[in-house]
Amino acid sequence: MIRPVTYYEAICDKCGVSAHEGGDISAWGDAELALEDAEGCDWVTPGSAPPGPLTTAGRHYCPECAATEEEAGV
Repeated sequence: MIRPVTYYEAICDKCGVSAHEGGDISAWGDAELALEDAEGCDWVTPGSAPPGPLTTAGRHYCPECAATEEEAGV
């Protein structure tokens, strides 16, 4: 049998890179697990001070894009 399934991955809202690129796991069966994995890789939600925990709502930035935003004073 073939059936559609839904998987989740964290994608940087600025550059489009996946939090899982180069890792053993490419997607998660639950959005919260994808966010936990991204947080473990130093991903942030921009605009929160200090950068707060990721949520399913809002933007998600990889460490490189977060550093670029911080340098630009955004």
